[in-house]
This record gives sequence, structure tokens and C-alpha cells, in this order.
Amino acid sequence: MAAAAVHWIRTAGTIVQIDPRRFIKVANKFRDKGIVIVHSVSGVISKRHVYTTGIHGIVFFCETTEKLSLTVDFEAKSLYF
Repeated sequence: MAAAAVHWIRTAGTIVQIDPRRFIKVANKFRDKGIVIVHSVSGVISKRHVYTTGIHGIVFFCETTEKLSLTVDFEAKSLYF
């Protein structure tokens, strides 16, 4: 079990949480470079929107209660970080 956890950590890379305004700026800056934006909605009582993208091997994500004004490439059932 511990070996599987270590393997997962090594393959996960760097994950950075940023605020929604910064996520929009980063996404717009790198959109023409071919980044992919993934969106998911989670929560039963209070809904939260989670957005993620990968740039130069770093995964950026943000969480917000309101939908962002971004073009989303994929809708995911759930995202785990």
C-alpha cells in the first residue's frame, strides 16, 4: 500500500491552487498554446465549481461557488486533488 502511495505522489507532479481571477488570466494567456480546461461541479448542498488545467507540467486549479466565464474543453463528473 505504501509503495502505491509513493508511486502516486511521484506521478502527480506539482499541483497549485490559485484564486479564480488568476485562473482566468492564466487560462486566457495560454489558451492559444493549446491548453485544456476541465470543469467539474461537486457538492450536494452547496455547489462548488472546480477548474483545472496543466501548463508546462504544473497543474493549476481553482474552486469557486460561481461558474467562471471560460470556454471549457471537458466536463468531469468529479476531480480529486
